[in-house]
Amino acid sequence: MSINCSCVVVSEEIIDCNGTIYQKEEQRLSYTDSEFWIYCGIYVGLVLFAGFTSGLTIGYFSLDITTIKTMTEGGNEKERKYAKKILPLLKQHHLLLVSLLLACSAAEESMPIFLDKLVSPVYAVVVSVVSVLIFAEVIPQSITAKYGLAIGATLSPLVYVLIAITCIVTWPISKVLDCLLGSDQGTFYKRSQFKVLVDLHADDGCSENGLEEPFTQDEVRIIKSTLDMKVKTTEDIIVPIDDVFMINVDDTLNKDTLKVLQEIGFSRIPIYEGNRDNIVTVLLTKTLLCLDPYQTIPIRALLSSKATRDVIFVQPDLPLFDLLYELKGPKGHLAFVKEHTRSYSLAPKIMGIITLEDLMEELLQENIVDETDVDVNIDNKLQVANTKRASISEVIEKQIRNRIQKTTTPTPKRNYRSVSVPEIDVAQFYNYNTKKSSRQSIPCILESTTEETDETSPLIN
Repeated sequence: MSINCSCVVVSEEIIDCNGTIYQKEEQRLSYTDSEFWIYCGIYVGLVLFAGFTSGLTIGYFSLDITTIKTMTEGGNEKERKYAKKILPLLKQHHLLLVSLLLACSAAEESMPIFLDKLVSPVYAVVVSVVSVLIFAEVIPQSITAKYGLAIGATLSPLVYVLIAITCIVTWPISKVLDCLLGSDQGTFYKRSQFKVLVDLHADDGCSENGLEEPFTQDEVRIIKSTLDMKVKTTEDIIVPIDDVFMINVDDTLNKDTLKVLQEIGFSRIPIYEGNRDNIVTVLLTKTLLCLDPYQTIPIRALLSSKATRDVIFVQPDLPLFDLLYELKGPKGHLAFVKEHTRSYSLAPKIMGIITLEDLMEELLQENIVDETDVDVNIDNKLQVANTKRASISEVIEKQIRNRIQKTTTPTPKRNYRSVSVPEIDVAQFYNYNTKKSSRQSIPCILESTTEETDETSPLIN
């Protein structure tokens, strides 16, 4: 059996045999050919361009837009300069991403076209994999991941050019992604996450990386307690009402009472009428300095004077931050916590008190100790020695009851009246052997008169 085969030479490189096309194998370029070096240069350029776009993709998107925003205002001079260049690019999140990926894919897919002219297919695959992996992926991404801010800011003009070239394809795709996925809003932390972040900034490793010195333990404690102020309520730091020292409105101020007030050292004394849940006013002890200790003055006579302040009532679920804004104003620095009640016939019971000092101690997580206080551990919720102790308040109130109930024979008393005088320098009366006193002025003095007055006459108007 014989087979007839007719072949037609189409060109020097193509032969048609019975409909089958045979093409002459393409001749590889030799290093002696001028085109060899052109193809090598193009291939190297594509590898570098792929590494450029791949590295920038990792570099830009390893930067959080929230971090960049903080750098524009809170960074050093270089960080502010770099951040202001990068921030407009990161705001166009999807457009930047699609442009870099399109350019990188185009470069990597074009490499085999030029490499095929130089080596055999087997060698082309090996060279492409190695060159792309090492020079277009590993090395660029490792560098830009660490120095992404500086590199991204320096190469931002080239990125704008790349976006402009590819915008015909990338802009519609980016808009579709914006509609489907939304724009990038950055990273926002919950309170619990932010507290962990603050703890991480307290580690000693922060200074080893060339960053500023880490937070001290005091700074960490204050920041975390500030975050807790919105979560904690008045019920968490309340001082029970049974531990609060009070005075009945029907009591009187005399020498013994003023001495007790001096001993306890409170700046504000709650005044109640009838029972301890009926608080009518708060007495400022500093306003009693000009009172005559030898007179007996009814406390009720002080209710309409400048010696008292209005009562502030708050709910037990009020956040401490809201309470801080309430107490820092001119209304007063002492609040009474009322319990919730559903009965309109019964008055709500007073659960306890909270002072501005309590809020500051909660914020600082330390006791604010003055000259007469005894330092204690705040973590155990122990109170300062001469404040908020039930045993002390009970004893003092019993002392006042006993002293007030004593009958005394009225005797002529000296009357003091307030007289305005110019400012007087009292620094000369201080002992300069230890520490010089700052200049102080006396706004008023007490001038003694020989008039006799009734013991019950009020001296504060």
